[in-house]
Amino acid sequence: MRIEVLKKLIKGANQFSRIKLYAKKSTGGKINLWVYKNYERKSLKLLPIQINNKIMQEEYALVKKAIDIRNSMEAIEGDSVMSMAKKLPVSIVLEEWINHYTFIHSKNGAKLAKTKFLKANDDIPVGSVNRKSIIKMMDMMRKQNVHTNYVRNIASRIRAFCNWAEQRGYMNAVDTRKLLPPEQFGEVRALNEKELRQLAATPCKKFPDIKDLFMLGVYTAQRLGEMKNYTFAMLYNKEIRTRQGKTGKFIKIPLSKNALNIMRELKARRESEGLNTGEKDKMFRLPANMHIYRHFKKWLEAAGLDRNRITPYNSRSTAISLLINKGVPEAVTQELANHADPRVTARYYRQIDDSKKRAAVNLIPSF
Repeated sequence: MRIEVLKKLIKGANQFSRIKLYAKKSTGGKINLWVYKNYERKSLKLLPIQINNKIMQEEYALVKKAIDIRNSMEAIEGDSVMSMAKKLPVSIVLEEWINHYTFIHSKNGAKLAKTKFLKANDDIPVGSVNRKSIIKMMDMMRKQNVHTNYVRNIASRIRAFCNWAEQRGYMNAVDTRKLLPPEQFGEVRALNEKELRQLAATPCKKFPDIKDLFMLGVYTAQRLGEMKNYTFAMLYNKEIRTRQGKTGKFIKIPLSKNALNIMRELKARRESEGLNTGEKDKMFRLPANMHIYRHFKKWLEAAGLDRNRITPYNSRSTAISLLINKGVPEAVTQELANHADPRVTARYYRQIDDSKKRAAVNLIPSF
């Protein structure tokens, strides 16, 4: 057996085991297998393996036997020293995991993951949670025709729980490699030019800043969560200069005449309210997120649009779709939208409107 093959086999066997399998060179080009347990070297009392370029089925069987012996030692040790923590119901440990989150959004996501996991697996001991438990939860969600991205999101949270619980001694390490389903991009939701004109002509009476926030997203193709935190100090020489929240990258966002008008109106509104417009003062004054959605839907209804089709976050997808339909190259669109991966921008290019498709096929000459 080649030494590279042996090392690869041992590395794979040690991936999620507490008792490690090792190989030690001896005289005559031979390798002895042993384990490291309780800070001591333990012999497996197996024949040595000959290192050469030949493929010997007996040597593979010897390595497999060594792995089996190690696994049985680990199982016996696990049963004898299994702490009370590993016998706790998984619901109790999940609740502790939920409470370690600070932000409400993260807590709510963890609570959803807890509900789905318990529904699929019942309240089993936390020490018995394994890869099959997560797969069982994912299969249950698929049978309920849940969108793949939602399954991916919940499975990702349970993976985070397993890592958290393993670090605190509640459970052994769980193999979660290649467990998440592939991410699926759905239809890009965006407003067309006619709908945008309707919105622009309709005031958002109680919170005009909601309208300004959405329209600024349309004019700049930036993320809503980042625009909420814009301050007046970021505006310099007809552009916004800031650090991108997702990557920390310093970016310059060019502003059109329409975007600059929104900035000036925001500044005049803050001054009329008797508020400061200094370096650390935010441009937008917005209610809580749930109220933003409520007033945004009222604004859509006032403009005569479907309140359930669009959310405030679709200002960015609307802007990118407009850039594409106006013939802006993909590379320029990616730079304006600050997409790190061109495949994200290509997602929008796959869903351009039918008129562009018809125009494209009409360009093919007759033969």
